[in-house]
Amino acid sequence: MGPSAGILLYHALTEEQLTDLEQWLRSITSRLEGQRGDWWPFWMKDGNLIDLPSVDCGDACAFGLSLHNMQSVQDFRDKDSQAAIREERAQLFQHLGSVPEQSIGS
Repeated sequence: MGPSAGILLYHALTEEQLTDLEQWLRSITSRLEGQRGDWWPFWMKDGNLIDLPSVDCGDACAFGLSLHNMQSVQDFRDKDSQAAIREERAQLFQHLGSVPEQSIGS
């Protein structure tokens, strides 16, 4: 696997935004697999579309994109996991001023 990145979203994507994102992915890919919100893997039609001009993607450039809702404390039963989620949320709030609702990861 190659490098990955995540983008924190202050507000969850609307149904319209999710539809637009899926349509955009279908327009730039030769094969899009996975369920809605969890597109993995997909192959680029043309590397130039994502600034890879010297790469002939064909079936060689596999990517993934996943949409995740932020986990809540109630998602975990054990106290250590709940404490870790509380700490993560406190740090996000301290650094960002709020807690994001979703994230998009690649």
